Amino acid sequence: MKVSVVGVGEMGAPMARRLMAAGFTVTACDRSQAALAAFAAEGARTTHEPASCAGDDVVLVVVNTAAQLREVLTGPHGLTFSVVSPGPVVVVMSTVAASAVREMDGIVRAAGARLVDAPVSGGDARAAAGSLTVMVGGRPEDVAIAVPVLSHLASHVFHCGSVGAGENVKILNNAIGTLNALVTAEVARIAIDCGVELDQLANVLEVSTGRNFLSTSGSALHRHFERYGHSREVFHSAMALYAKDAVLAAELAASVQGDFPVIDALARLARGNDDKAFETWRAIADAEV
Repeated sequence: MKVSVVGVGEMGAPMARRLMAAGFTVTACDRSQAALAAFAAEGARTTHEPASCAGDDVVLVVVNTAAQLREVLTGPHGLTFSVVSPGPVVVVMSTVAASAVREMDGIVRAAGARLVDAPVSGGDARAAAGSLTVMVGGRPEDVAIAVPVLSHLASHVFHCGSVGAGENVKILNNAIGTLNALVTAEVARIAIDCGVELDQLANVLEVSTGRNFLSTSGSALHRHFERYGHSREVFHSAMALYAKDAVLAAELAASVQGDFPVIDALARLARGNDDKAFETWRAIADAEV
């Protein structure tokens, strides 16, 4: 099976390498010549233009924003301009609004290809290990084509419903994850200042109601904040992603009936997380474990 990966950055690169190791014929597509050079040296086909990927069976799109997704699919060198029916299954792995994916689904289908959304939970280490969680939205016949590829990248693949359903579930998951990260940072900082070691804190959280993805051990908790707490640039990049996901959650909440004050507050909090929060994360990063 021929698979293209459009966007071989922090997440796309380990995904592409896992697929190469599994025996897929992989095309790496990216604007960065340096990124492509690494894949060319490893034997992958490389290209700067998504249109060159239209002849493959499956095309994974691993970009950050809806605007970038639209550019990949409909830009001057977009994939949809080179599709020959039956075209590939386009797998949108970005975290974007379901409405954006549904809009692209209509365009991709009109061009003769198919689309599923498949955002992931788990960072680059889990991508390299093939232990991501993937939330899929799409027609069953299209999902069936994508799953053999996704199964090499993930330990859990969930078909959540029609096109856009994967995005909605991912956005809701990220709302909880963002809140956990922001609250756990402040809790850990308070614990340190009170003389509680991170291992002690994590041991209690992991078997209590405060359990979350950061509480598996003191070293895991420390490692997360150490990754972001030693550089303002890295920290603010992470906060920008938290803010993007929180805004998506607030927009999703606004599309249904009911009042959701916590979700609304999370979006405001994530957007306003400033240097005071960085000092909290740095204090945890500097703590002994």
